[in-house]
Parts: sequence; C-alpha cells; structure tokens
Amino acid sequence: MRMPPVLPHWYLYLCLLCVHLLLLVFTGVCSWHTSGHNDTEIWVRNIAVRTPGDNIKNKILRYEENSGSISLSADMVSCEDLQGVGSFDTTCLLSSNVYLSSSIYALGAGNLEILPHVSIACPIKDCSISLNLSGNVKLGSDAAIIAGSVVIAAHSLSVGHNSSISTTSLGGNPPAQTSGTPVGFE
Repeated sequence: MRMPPVLPHWYLYLCLLCVHLLLLVFTGVCSWHTSGHNDTEIWVRNIAVRTPGDNIKNKILRYEENSGSISLSADMVSCEDLQGVGSFDTTCLLSSNVYLSSSIYALGAGNLEILPHVSIACPIKDCSISLNLSGNVKLGSDAAIIAGSVVIAAHSLSVGHNSSISTTSLGGNPPAQTSGTPVGFE
C-alpha cells in the first residue's frame, strides 16, 4: 500500500490563511473595498487599514461614508488652534490643557503627542473629538481625552500610565425610538 505524498508546509499554511480570511469575511468581521486606481482598503470592524495605492483624501472620504461617528458640524482644527507646537502634518506636541466648547476634527499626515498631565476636554453633551492622522497618537502618563464621543484613526495609539480616553455620560439624550428600562442580558 502506497501513502499519498505529503503537501509542502507552505501550501498548508496558505490554505489555512485563505480559509481563515474567508471565515472573517463571511462572519462580517472583515471586508474589503476597491474603488479603482489601485485604491484598496481592508476593513476590520470599521477600522480602515491603508494599502500602498491609497491616498489620504480618498481614505478620509470613505471613512466618513462608512462611519456614522464623525460629526459633520465639527470644526476643522490645526495644531496651533489647540495651543500646540508643530503641525498635524509633522508632529504636534500639546503641552497645556485644552478646554473645548464645540466638536473638533483634526486631520493630518503626521503625529500627535499629548504630554504628561495634559488633557483635551469638551465636557458638554454631544461634543465630539475626532482625530484622523496617518502617524501615531501618544498620550503621556496621566493625560486624558474627554468628550461625548472620541474617534481616533491613526497608525498606532499609545496610552501612558494612568491615561484615559473617556466618553462617560457625555453622549447626550438617547434616540427617540428608545424607551423603557433595560432588563437582563442580550
């Protein structure tokens, strides 16, 4: 009796990877979108993973279309508007507390670093802080971002010791179609 030949290990790993990716797509965890001109994005639960053919403006437009989180009434801000040093296209350093009275939206190809013991706060209901940066966002120790909703799209997010991103109790009133008191688990 002759045994069948053993498949090369790389072939098995490739098959397992394809099966895993297909399972993610079919379960709705992962999907991909193409829009021509080599623009391809892989979405993992509404998080865009940028691919080499994509440019920043197309990424932001698709992010806004696919995410209900970004407020259209948010003011576009610069690093200087937040009393920072630098720009969102290079590196913006925030070294003093910022208290906001309305929603903001920051866009850039660089980094944001919030130094230790510094906070960005918009302590009013329905206020949104949205950061869309191609670089890194770093919160130093004991730093905080506080608002009704916080959206951070960046290459990476580093959160220092005792730092926080808080949206507790600032979301505003519930939608009109909700009522009653929650009971049990769903």
